Amino acid sequence: MTGEKISLDISLKGNRLISMQGDKEFILNALDDLINENITMGKNGIFLKGDGQDRFAGILEAGADTKKVLNLWKEAVKRKAPLPGARTGTSVERGKLAFVFPGQGSQYIGMLEDLKDVFEEVNEVFVQADEVMKGMIPRQLTEYIFPNEKTDQAFAELSRTEITQPAILAVESALLRAFEKRGIKPDMVAGHSLGEYTALVPAGVLSLSDTVRLVRERGRLMYEAGLKTPGSMMAVIAFDRAPLMEVCAEAGVEISNINAPGPV
Repeated sequence: MTGEKISLDISLKGNRLISMQGDKEFILNALDDLINENITMGKNGIFLKGDGQDRFAGILEAGADTKKVLNLWKEAVKRKAPLPGARTGTSVERGKLAFVFPGQGSQYIGMLEDLKDVFEEVNEVFVQADEVMKGMIPRQLTEYIFPNEKTDQAFAELSRTEITQPAILAVESALLRAFEKRGIKPDMVAGHSLGEYTALVPAGVLSLSDTVRLVRERGRLMYEAGLKTPGSMMAVIAFDRAPLMEVCAEAGVEISNINAPGPV
């Protein structure tokens, strides 16, 4: 078994547990930890206790049959038998890894709340973002992301453009930092709209602090422009572009984003 590596990709009911890779002993120990509930559970993930690279488990919504399935996997690993979603061999090959960061509209109250309490590096990014934003907004940025009460008013405040944009950037950068500390680094990065700015950080184009300042200013300018020229936007799915352009011309509106061949 010396040198044999196992890549275990666990999914239950459509919820994916990020791949665990290692030798047989590590995989068995990790499965034991899961079976024995030596874990930290939260809405954003399930984590083996400890903060080392080999202790990160990933995202899993545990169901009633979780232990049964994990025990079956454990026995299969012991017997070197095939198991669903797993590849065994002397080496594990992977293709190129790309991270694509979403833009504004993906925000919600309590983003990475559980990870912040588990991983020090996640909290460090939030602390850094708070420091950069000091004096630019009425309260600390994290007070908008993690309000005392999760009310509609709190969500409305988080959704203000000049707050949303640095908040999403901080969240995406914090999650990126957690992955990188555990050896999960992208070969390429990209983003949609605001997410393009997040991608500039791992690409080495801008520092995190400079990017926080940049997107805060971007958000402020967009917010002020919206006050001066109020408007609205709608998404059109599965509609050919040519007739849609004719409809828009008749209605006196314009197409602002073409995100894909279908959605406009």
